[in-house]
Amino acid sequence: MHAIADDKTWQAVSFPAAAVDQARATTYLIAARDDSRLAPLFVDASAFEMPEASLHHRFLTESFPEFAELSYEEYLELTLDPDRREFFAGSATEFISAGEPSRFGFTVWDGGEGPTATIDCQQFQHIHRILSRRVGVGDVFIVPASDLQRQELESCDVPSFDPSLSLDYESYTQARGCGTLRRYTLSELEAAQARGELGWQDIVVSDQAPLDIQTIIGGIVTGTRQGELSHLNVRSASRGTPNCYARDAYGLLSIFDEELIRLNYRPSEATIVRITADEALDCQRGLRPEPTAIVAPNVEATALLPLPDIATDSVEARQAAVAAYGSKGANLAALYQRIDPALQLAGFLIPMHYHDAFMRSRTWLVDLGDGIETSHSFADTVDAWLDDQAFLADGALSA
Repeated sequence: MHAIADDKTWQAVSFPAAAVDQARATTYLIAARDDSRLAPLFVDASAFEMPEASLHHRFLTESFPEFAELSYEEYLELTLDPDRREFFAGSATEFISAGEPSRFGFTVWDGGEGPTATIDCQQFQHIHRILSRRVGVGDVFIVPASDLQRQELESCDVPSFDPSLSLDYESYTQARGCGTLRRYTLSELEAAQARGELGWQDIVVSDQAPLDIQTIIGGIVTGTRQGELSHLNVRSASRGTPNCYARDAYGLLSIFDEELIRLNYRPSEATIVRITADEALDCQRGLRPEPTAIVAPNVEATALLPLPDIATDSVEARQAAVAAYGSKGANLAALYQRIDPALQLAGFLIPMHYHDAFMRSRTWLVDLGDGIETSHSFADTVDAWLDDQAFLADGALSA
């Protein structure tokens, strides 16, 4: 919809929100420059199954042919990058309070890395002016999405309010998680993601809610509230990973910094307790899905066979090919033997035998508990790591 003229339209495009001070929510897009390809839009949230990360991205790629091939990274550039931004994007939420009329709060997402990437006062005023003309169901306010936005709005002549001031705790994805608690400011978190430091064994605490964390993590606590349809909230819900807001989370949870913990998020409270490495492993095993059965490797086969010569005509033959050459090579052989030769490239497979020999024959300088020695092979090292409880429980060690 290009406008929300009345309550009937609002009810049609929004869906019920779970937060105690919110009634309904959806998302919106507004042109950020004169050559933007779309007019202002309010997304019909009920028209799409909940995506893995972004309702906006799914809306664009499924609704408009010109955006059909838009990648998630390109979508982020079009909405967050101040130099390439084509649209302002964010959430639209109906906030409620006993005895008071509803207030319609709009967040505006940005990169959040610093002042140059933050929405400025003039942009806030432009966005509010557009929204006020197109929302006819109540008063329109800007809701800050970060501390930098909050500082900008303090001296900006635009109606705004901060719903974080009225709530100490809010659970988004109620679940259990175990891992090492790691605290970051928003800028530190961006840098940690870029360096690949986060993993499924980490419980992340951030002073502010990031727009998104694409890496799979064990859980997150943010020091500012998240929108119902924020990328982080949607992604956490789709994965079932714990996610909540707690006022001053960064300072509050400093006593657990870099420690192994088990957390459990419930509707009205979160519990956090210290645990041992063994307890962390047991907890993580309980959360992990059942592993896929893996064919034992065949390290005796030594022939470098062309793709057409790999036997793939039965289940047993394909399993034997996987054991000797690995699943990717065996699958490629099976595919090539069933497609037009004109689409094929000449190729051959190297058996697992040579990788196994390399891992067992190569040694290096490494400390496996008895000081640095050169007698340890790569295979010995991997075996030792997989037998080290601290290594298995701590994502930073394994990185």
